[in-house]
Amino acid sequence: MATQIPSLFESCTPHDDVLSGTLSENEFAAKLSDVVFRPDDAPDIYADPDTFFSKTYATDGLQDLLTLLAKRYAGKETGDFSGEDGLLSLDTVFGGGKTHSQIAAYHFSQNPDAIEDLEKYIVDEEARTEFQSIKNDLSVRTAVFEGGYVSATNAKCNKDDENAPNTQTMWGELAYQLAGADGYAKFSEYDDDRVAPGESDITELFDTLDDPGLVLIDEVAQYFEQAAAVGVEDSTLADQTNSFLWSLMRASQNTDAVTVILSVSATAFENRAKEVQELIDDLDDISERTEHSVTPTEDDEVAAVLQHRLFESVDDDVAARVAEEYQSYYRKFEDELPDRVTKAEFREQLEHAYPFHPTLIDLLGKEIDTLPSFQRTRGALKLVSRAVHRIWNDRQANEGRHYVRTFDMHPSDDHVWSTLIDLFEHIEQDLRTASKSDIYTNDGKAACQYEDDNWTPMGHPPIATHLGTSILWKSIVSGGNRGRGVTRRKLWEMILEPGVELDHYRDALKNLNETGSNPDTEAFFLYETENGLLRFKGEPKISKLITNEAPQIEPGVARH
Repeated sequence: MATQIPSLFESCTPHDDVLSGTLSENEFAAKLSDVVFRPDDAPDIYADPDTFFSKTYATDGLQDLLTLLAKRYAGKETGDFSGEDGLLSLDTVFGGGKTHSQIAAYHFSQNPDAIEDLEKYIVDEEARTEFQSIKNDLSVRTAVFEGGYVSATNAKCNKDDENAPNTQTMWGELAYQLAGADGYAKFSEYDDDRVAPGESDITELFDTLDDPGLVLIDEVAQYFEQAAAVGVEDSTLADQTNSFLWSLMRASQNTDAVTVILSVSATAFENRAKEVQELIDDLDDISERTEHSVTPTEDDEVAAVLQHRLFESVDDDVAARVAEEYQSYYRKFEDELPDRVTKAEFREQLEHAYPFHPTLIDLLGKEIDTLPSFQRTRGALKLVSRAVHRIWNDRQANEGRHYVRTFDMHPSDDHVWSTLIDLFEHIEQDLRTASKSDIYTNDGKAACQYEDDNWTPMGHPPIATHLGTSILWKSIVSGGNRGRGVTRRKLWEMILEPGVELDHYRDALKNLNETGSNPDTEAFFLYETENGLLRFKGEPKISKLITNEAPQIEPGVARH
């Protein structure tokens, strides 16, 4: 069957920077402040609006966001109130594409012509038509405040603007960016005293603007962390900032004058001081009460975002064919696999996620995403770009491949390894030694590498490495009440492919997992729990301690 199914190389063409492995690390770290205030230092993929939109997938959340902006801009220009909410909250877990959405809003407002096909982003035909009628004369006043870019004692954002005042607060800085020196003059006393203006003051500022305004506030929780340490009479600058945001929210309602887009990543600050967390919770209350909530990247859009950014082309007809062939193949092993693989919904997932296997998308979009150090969209792009590079860089070994899998995110890759190390810090087990002992070492003396030597000379893929790498990733994520790890059924779903017998995987796993089978191929740190979960742990098995001297069980030390 394997020869009947088109391979990845026949149906997919990665972008050149993915193929060459030159997709820069900083391209995964979008910073709103760099795009706005230091565009020459920002990667072109973010700083250049044409490049940005050509490489951006129009998620439902992004369509919702830009459609709302289009309606409000048209309302301001025509004088006919749009009726849309003035505060847009990017309702997302940490790392769900919020900064990317902020950048999209900025470029859309400053350079709407950068979008070649407006229909992709503004799906409401009436809103699109009305926006097209005003966009040529559209001039949007933008104000940007990124919490991590400024300090609690110096809020000046554009260091190159010699005329910009040395603002001390969020409200002073936003007033200057929106309305220049005259706007700042209205708030200068409030800025000097670090006392928040009220709703009427903000409304008066808005009334001076002839053009629509856009306020982008990112990483506000990080700013609160600093501002909580600055005393202001009987309160703090964080308290005053919280009060300002409440007033800003109220002033943006029932008018199209200024739209506020706010993101609060509370998940990233769950271990912060209680005072700061209470302020973050207050902002979450704002989001629940008055604004339109936008989710930048839904779980089921992760695959589409990856496909759009990493691949120049993917053959949709092949995707449908591969999905059909794989489900037929899975039905032969339905007693060995999870129930879902035979259902129609799973066939659709196989097609829509292509060229990524659904188990990879689940891992990145629903499982690892729960760890606070992992940023879903950015983290997934980083890992999967390396996986694709790994496959295409060793085309001969991967000739019969049909999907990008979890095991392609291999610890031998420096970029993948750095992510793994970060993730290890957020689970109860440090798996660095386990990875080096059991999965991969530069000298080829890890257990999986020894076991691979039993298979690759006969033309099989590195079966043990596929097993070990998949189990490693599942050892990081939680399986709910059952804990971290993976069942055999789920493991077979993650790795099984036409051309390799299931019994081969069983035999390789037995050699890795069975105590006393072979001192070279037995995995030091691989365990199977009473409820059938395979997982790596940070401590070696007692049986191996008996047969191996303690100094051998150290990070970076070879098995022999």
